[in-house]
Amino acid sequence: MRKDPFHQVLTEQGCVFQERHGWERPGWFNKEAPAPVKDYDYYGAYDIKRNENYKYNELLGKEYTFDFPPHHDVIKSECLSCRHGVAVFDMSYFGKFFLTGPDAKKAADWLFTADVNKKPGSTVYTCMLNKRGGAEADLTVSRLETGAANLPLAPESNGDAYYLAIGGGVAEHNWNHIRTVLQDQGFRCQLTDHSEDMGMISIQGPKSREVLQELLDTDLSNEAFPFSTHKVVNAAGHQVRAMRLSFVGELGWELHIPKDACLPVYHAVMAAGAKHGIINSGYRAIDSLSIEKGYRHWHADLRPDDTPLEAGLAFTCKLKSSIPFQGRDRLEKQKEEGLRKAHRLLYH
Repeated sequence: MRKDPFHQVLTEQGCVFQERHGWERPGWFNKEAPAPVKDYDYYGAYDIKRNENYKYNELLGKEYTFDFPPHHDVIKSECLSCRHGVAVFDMSYFGKFFLTGPDAKKAADWLFTADVNKKPGSTVYTCMLNKRGGAEADLTVSRLETGAANLPLAPESNGDAYYLAIGGGVAEHNWNHIRTVLQDQGFRCQLTDHSEDMGMISIQGPKSREVLQELLDTDLSNEAFPFSTHKVVNAAGHQVRAMRLSFVGELGWELHIPKDACLPVYHAVMAAGAKHGIINSGYRAIDSLSIEKGYRHWHADLRPDDTPLEAGLAFTCKLKSSIPFQGRDRLEKQKEEGLRKAHRLLYH
């Protein structure tokens, strides 16, 4: 199993991890005691001693119920802390790719449904499509400044360069899709993977600005740091890439942090947030919070046979421009003929 730099410190704070495409990522936080994952015991076979007093296994066993599990209230409290205060989510398993090279702009125009060629410092939520117009991915693409390499935060670039942040569960799928398109179109580009060179924590909630303003050496006001923008800043003496984004529908920032700086920055965030009641939260809370906002999860709500028009993501498509992109012809045809299906969120 792949583990990020925060794994041990979060385990000590009661994190109950989930497996996600080879990574251990935080599911939720047990308030009673740590619940580390032990080596598999093969049920005592092969002369291997069976695990005893196994808290993690006990907690998982309580998931098998037709009712809410006992820790449902814990997940609820994580959600409410994010909605009304501030919470920290470890999202380090995200894929983190750089797209550079002489044809990087051409490739970005063709790959991404949205116009990602804004000014450097911008971040755009976009889809990638197959030739049938179906969604192969949703992700964020950040336009980078040109300049010397500052790895892993920035590649060397004398032209157009982009930072791609992709949900970890589908990062490998995205990598292969992009590589295939670059090869098929003959774009002269480099796609480099720095997923394991950086950690990523997301600080979300109405109090997130108060917490981070104590820590980051930049103005976090709406005027100075608008939504969907990013900057390389200093946090607790370390350079990080701060991105003002949210997958839970609250005020918040992601911090993309070089591996060696992850723990000092995390501890500084928790110290600054203590007086604001900051807590750790996991992906069970993220799933609930994002569903409340009607946000899409690729692989669950969004699949390769769904178009952005059907999924309510037409806003990610640069159809009002003349810029060609893969799958555009199918979307234009579908728009002309009308939709035969559409995604809808039902509350009960």
